[in-house]
Amino acid sequence: MVYDDVQGQQNHIFTGNQSEYITVFKPGKCNVVVYRSRFWRGSPENALITVTKEVQDACKAGILKASDYTETVEKLYGSFKDIQFLGLIAKENDVSIRSANSFGRIWGPGYWDTVKVLNLDTKEDTGKEFLLIAGYK
Repeated sequence: MVYDDVQGQQNHIFTGNQSEYITVFKPGKCNVVVYRSRFWRGSPENALITVTKEVQDACKAGILKASDYTETVEKLYGSFKDIQFLGLIAKENDVSIRSANSFGRIWGPGYWDTVKVLNLDTKEDTGKEFLLIAGYK
């Protein structure tokens, strides 16, 4: 994942097994996050189906607007099965995500999609969007 510089936890947040992902933050330039899965190659075919459905369900529900999305990501992380990484990056930061070494699968190791931010009181769309990224264990 490569994306433009951000300020604070309101535009990017990650959680998971820190030995499975690397972050490089360059203030004023760009940020890079690399996630790897030790189990993706040997995972069952339905692993991608499961993580895809979980991401799509979370994206359909949306997330509530917050000044810091740490709790949001931690709560979402607990609702997923068989992941070791979960991240949110604001789409306004020109996010680019690529799969590598996905062993014949188009996506992997995991899945990502756009999630809308909802107003805390009205639950209406605020116009802000994040990419929600879930990495298989």
